[in-house]
Amino acid sequence: MTGRDRLLIAGAAIYLLVTGWAMTALSYDIWGVFIVAPVLVVASIPLIPIAFDGRLARLVPIAWLGLGAKFGGAILGYIVRFDSYGGSADAGKYHEAGRLLAADVRSGVASPVSVLPTGTDTDFLEQLTGLVYTVIGSSRLAGFLVFTWFSYWGLVFAIKAAAIAIPKFATRRYACLVFFLPSIAYWGSSIGKEAVVGLSLGVATYGAALLLADRGRRSTAVVFVLAGLIPAARVRPHFAAIWAGALVIGLFVKFGMELVEQRDSTEQRRSRLGVLVLLAVAGVGFAVVASITLNYLNPVDQVNEQQEAVTDRFSSIFDRVGEQTGQGGSVYEPIAISGPWDWPYAATRTLTRPLLPEANTLNEFLPAIEMTALVALAVISWRRFVNVPFLLLRTPYLVFALLCVGTWGVAFASFGNLGLLVRQRSLVLPLLLVFWCVPEWWPAVRTTVPAQVRRESSDRAGSRQPGIT
Repeated sequence: MTGRDRLLIAGAAIYLLVTGWAMTALSYDIWGVFIVAPVLVVASIPLIPIAFDGRLARLVPIAWLGLGAKFGGAILGYIVRFDSYGGSADAGKYHEAGRLLAADVRSGVASPVSVLPTGTDTDFLEQLTGLVYTVIGSSRLAGFLVFTWFSYWGLVFAIKAAAIAIPKFATRRYACLVFFLPSIAYWGSSIGKEAVVGLSLGVATYGAALLLADRGRRSTAVVFVLAGLIPAARVRPHFAAIWAGALVIGLFVKFGMELVEQRDSTEQRRSRLGVLVLLAVAGVGFAVVASITLNYLNPVDQVNEQQEAVTDRFSSIFDRVGEQTGQGGSVYEPIAISGPWDWPYAATRTLTRPLLPEANTLNEFLPAIEMTALVALAVISWRRFVNVPFLLLRTPYLVFALLCVGTWGVAFASFGNLGLLVRQRSLVLPLLLVFWCVPEWWPAVRTTVPAQVRRESSDRAGSRQPGIT
């Protein structure tokens, strides 16, 4: 028996002893995690190497550490929500609703179909929580880990997307930022919408990368896009609309690039025709998602049957968001947008708020440290940011990422609550961090060669030509 075998046997024995103690001393809300956590880890053993295969194999150790960081965020989130807040957070409401649904299914009162997530918004989360609890039992901490696992795989898809769509991309740097940035590790690591939307947007982003980089079959890429956008649209349709709109414009950019390249082979003409078909389908899909989003955020007055203009409905949405989020703690004055000329500043400040000089409390100080560190890293990595305009001209995926983060920044500029802003921003951070990891720009270095050396080099080159002796 080797030392490794002895270590495994000792670890298993300790695990069984701790689990046995927990089953007698703690409620299933806590000790259920000793059953669920090993299942999630074992399920990840074959999946992580499959996700990071080939040239991405060096990311496997980072991916395992990232899973540990997410699980750590889940435990911290559980303590904050159920010890500090007493279960008054949204996670507590989803847990209670899911527990009741799962109990009805287990007792035979309700059909298993009742816990299939077919609703929208809160109903979707309650049904999904009920489905999870029907399988694992009603353990709050175990439920946190399952939803955290969902969120983790959204990050994995985002990393794969950038790696395949951007040539010479700093993949290791990007994986470290995505897995270990505190706000990403914390938000989404609980029972809630962020975990579901994070997974959905990650899958949609991967599908977008396949489309924009011409990797694999387009039908497969479309399946990934739809598999991500459909559940995202049911929970947070405004995020689905942003992603869908950015993908449509990214496909237009890709088609324009192919036209500029003046390629005339039959295969390439078919490629352009395929992109046109995708543009038509994507345009219809974007229109549907945008309509759902408007009705979700600003429903039509059913009593008076009043139909506002689209611009008026967007104004109503921003006004109401500002009123609803400008309450409670961590309130700040949102940025006023009077026209398109305000969009760049509004998006930049929304994406970078708060910085250290703006922090007044501990809750503001922690995200301020993170964001200030990212700004400092951007200054250090200035060569990467200088290269972004040139990369946009030949990398449609970067156009997609820029549109997603820019549109999000403008759309959420009316948020007046920092806590809500940071939580929502965690969903777009994986795309924002792409710009910290693009290839660096290096200026051309001109070397001065003495005239005598140039003449000697020219003579040597001429002596090698045929017919010259």
